[in-house]
Amino acid sequence: MAHKLSIIVAVLVALVGAFLFVRTSDEALPAGARSNLVIWEHGDVAKVDTIETLARSAAEHDVGLVKDAVTASDGGTLRTLYVVHKPDGHAWPDEHRPYPDVGRDVETRWADIATLPLAQTNGLYDSDAPEERLALVADDLEALGMQVSTQTGGPVTMIPWALYAVPLAPLVVAALLAVMAGVGHGAVVHRRRDAILQVSGASRRSTTARTVRDDAVLVVSTLIGGLLASLPVLAWYDGLAQWPRIALVSVLAVAGILAFVVGAVIVASAARARARLLPAIRGARPAVSHVVGLAVVHALALGLVVSVMPTGVEATVRVADNRADREAWAAASEWFELLFHSGFDESVRSDKPFASIARAELARHRALFAVQPNGPFEGYGPDHGDSLTVNQEYLRHNPVVDASGQTFGEADVDARSLTLLVPEGLEDQTASIAGEWLAWLDWESSDHEESPPRDEPIGLEVRYIADGQSLFTFGTKWGDVTSHQRDAVVAVLPTEVDVVSDNWLASNMTSGGVLFSDPVSVQRQLDAAGLDQQIGSIVRAADVAAIRIAEQARELRDVLAVAVLGVVVLMLSAVMTAAAVAERGRRRDVVLVTAGAGPLRTAILPAIMTAAAGTAVITVTRGLGLVDGAGALAAAAGVVVLDVVVISAVLALHRSRIRADTLDRA
Repeated sequence: MAHKLSIIVAVLVALVGAFLFVRTSDEALPAGARSNLVIWEHGDVAKVDTIETLARSAAEHDVGLVKDAVTASDGGTLRTLYVVHKPDGHAWPDEHRPYPDVGRDVETRWADIATLPLAQTNGLYDSDAPEERLALVADDLEALGMQVSTQTGGPVTMIPWALYAVPLAPLVVAALLAVMAGVGHGAVVHRRRDAILQVSGASRRSTTARTVRDDAVLVVSTLIGGLLASLPVLAWYDGLAQWPRIALVSVLAVAGILAFVVGAVIVASAARARARLLPAIRGARPAVSHVVGLAVVHALALGLVVSVMPTGVEATVRVADNRADREAWAAASEWFELLFHSGFDESVRSDKPFASIARAELARHRALFAVQPNGPFEGYGPDHGDSLTVNQEYLRHNPVVDASGQTFGEADVDARSLTLLVPEGLEDQTASIAGEWLAWLDWESSDHEESPPRDEPIGLEVRYIADGQSLFTFGTKWGDVTSHQRDAVVAVLPTEVDVVSDNWLASNMTSGGVLFSDPVSVQRQLDAAGLDQQIGSIVRAADVAAIRIAEQARELRDVLAVAVLGVVVLMLSAVMTAAAVAERGRRRDVVLVTAGAGPLRTAILPAIMTAAAGTAVITVTRGLGLVDGAGALAAAAGVVVLDVVVISAVLALHRSRIRADTLDRA
C-alpha cells in the first residue's frame, strides 16, 4: 500500500508543479505569446510617431503585437495589454474577452494602443508570431534609427524564470524520490509474489511488464482523478482560467513521472535478477542492498526537506516583518513616487529639469528623501553601505531615538550641516564613517553646478542613536525584501545649504528615493518642462510596496506547499524504510526479545541511530551551504525529531507483529 501511495504522491506533486509553472509563466508572459520585441532607444523618432510606425509595420507583416505594462493599483498588480495589431483570422489577442488570469495577485486588462501613455512606448512588446517574423518588424524600426531587439519568448523559455520564481526544483526532486522509494518498497513487498510467478513458468520480463503495467495504470488513473478533482477547486479559485493549459502541462509532467517509474521498475527488476527463488518463496528477509537503497533514498528525502527549510524560514520572517511594513505604509499613504520610462541618453539630458522640480517641491516641504545605496551593503558609506540618506521632512514623520533614549526629530538637526546619526555600537568606527561621507560631500560638490560657489565647506555633525532601531525606508525598489532597515547610519541633509548634485536628485527622483506629497503640482511641472513623456505615471508609493508584500505572502504559501509535500514524501519514505529495516532484522529482534532484551536494544538504540543519521544529513547540508541560520537549523531539527518518531513507531509496530515462524526462516 505504501508504494502505491508514494506513486500517487509523486503524481500529485507533478500536478502542483504544473499549476505553479503555468501561473508564474503566465504572469511573466501572456498566454499565446511566442516572442517579444524590446524598444531600447527611440533615436530621432518622436515618441508620438513610434506607435504609429510600430502599428503600421506590424500590420504590414501581419504580426500580432501587444504592449505589456505593469503598474500598481489599489494594493494589487495591474497588467495592461495594449493591442498594437491583431492579425487577420487569429484569435490572439482576444481583446473582446476578459483575460484569463491564473492567479489572484495580478489583474490583466486589454486596452487600445492609442491609450498608451507616450512615456511607455519603449520597453517590452509581446507577439504570437515566431521570432523570425517579429524580426521583420524590428528591421523596420532599426531602419529609422531606433535601438530594438527580439528574442524567443514562449513557454519553454519561461522554465528558467519559473525555477527562479517558484520552488519547482524541490518539487521535481520530491516527485522523483517518492517514485524511487515506492518502487524500491514495491520490490521488497512483491518479491515473494514475483518468485512464485517465475516458478509457475512466468519469465522475469513478463513479471517486470506486469509491475510496469500496474504502476502505469496507477499513474494514469491518479492523473485523471487529480485533473477532475482540480475542476471545482480551480473553478472556485480563478474560474478555470487556462485550465486546458494547466492540464497539458500536467500531462507532460506526469509523462515524465511515468517514464521515471518505468525506468525505476526495470532497474529494480534487474537488481533482483540474482536473488534465489526458493528463499523468496519462503519469505526470506530482503537483501541488504534493498534496505540500503531505501535508506539512501530516505536520507535524500530528509536532505530535501531540510534544504527547503531556510527558504521557508526566510519567507515566514518576511511575512511576519510585513506587519510593520503595512503599519508604516498605512501612515505614509500621502507619499507618491514617479514611474520612470525613458532611455539612458534621454534621462541624462533631463537631469537638470528633474532636479529643479525636486528642489521646488523641497522648498514647499512637499518632498521627502529616503535613499538607500544599491548595495552590496559593505560598511556604512553613502554609495554601498548600510546607510539611509534623508532630509528633515523624513524625521518629521519618522523620528529616531538617540543614545540617551530621547526622541531625535527634525528640530534637533543643524540646518547648515550634514548630520550623521550613528548607532552607538559603531562608535569606534565613527572616524572612518565620517571620512566616507565627507568624501561624498566633496564629490557631490564637484558635480554640482552651483552659482555662486560656496565660500565655506559644509560642516558634519555626528550624533549617536540607540542600537537595534528598525527604520522605515519607504523602499519600493525591485528586490527589496522589506521597507525597514536595522542599525543603519542615517545621514540627514542640511536644509539651508544645497549639497547634492542634479544627477543625484534626478536619479533618486526616478528610482523611488525621492517622494512627493503633491502629485498634481509635480505633474504640472513635468508637463511644463516637457518631461511628461519620460514619466509613465505618478503612483502612491504604498501601492507599489503592496505588490511586494503580496508577492512575499504568496511566496510563503508556495514554500509551505512544497514543504508539506516534501514532508509527506519523507514520512512515506520513513514508513517504507522502517518496514524494510524491521523485515530485514526480524530474526535478530525475535532472539533479542526471547532473550529478555530491554527497551535500550529494541527501541532506544534504533531511535538514537536514526537521530544520528538525521544529524549527519543536517551537517552535510550545512557544509553544502543549503542550511544556515538559527531558525533554519531549529526547523531542520524539528523535521529530524518527527522522522525519529515515525521510524521508531513503525519499527515498534512491525516488531509487535513478528510472526512465530520467524526463527524457521533464513
